[in-house]
Amino acid sequence: MAKRFPIVNVSGKQKELPAGDDLKVQNGIVFPEITTPATPAAGTVIIYPKADGNMYQLDDTGLETNLATPGGSANPRYITFGYAPGSVIPTGALNIVLTIPYSGTITKWYLSSEDTTNLTLDIWVHASNLPTNTDSITASAKPTLTAAQFNNSSSLTGWITTVTAGDKMKVEVEVNSASTSFTLIIEMN
Repeated sequence: MAKRFPIVNVSGKQKELPAGDDLKVQNGIVFPEITTPATPAAGTVIIYPKADGNMYQLDDTGLETNLATPGGSANPRYITFGYAPGSVIPTGALNIVLTIPYSGTITKWYLSSEDTTNLTLDIWVHASNLPTNTDSITASAKPTLTAAQFNNSSSLTGWITTVTAGDKMKVEVEVNSASTSFTLIIEMN
């Protein structure tokens, strides 16, 4: 005899659906948001939404997985800062200010240069004013190229990683031996 699984139909009464049958829904499924339920029985999982708006899976070992971020990090967003004056970039603050378009947590940086170079950047962020050196968020783990064209790091030791939509961002070139253009990409969740 085929195993049968109960479901709730439109009228609110339980109806059994034989294993192997397709469940077709025309107008979507409405899930009320709940807190993490009790661990399900062996061989089963529970899928449910929580108040943060994400869907979760709870397996029979009690492991809860956010289905929107199964690897543990949300879909990343990126802030890109490029500079290419056509000659070797001098050290000092660049006269370009970005407004951060969304709130999040910085998780990684990527730095590339058209030229092999020694390049160190500082990132300044301020909530409402033009950022200055006192608004540095990078501590000692600054985006750096050392006799290279490409580098990236998720080691953000000492960084202030939380930014808010509307914050102002500015980049300072602290060291540059040869770069005539660079791109800094900041990854955020």
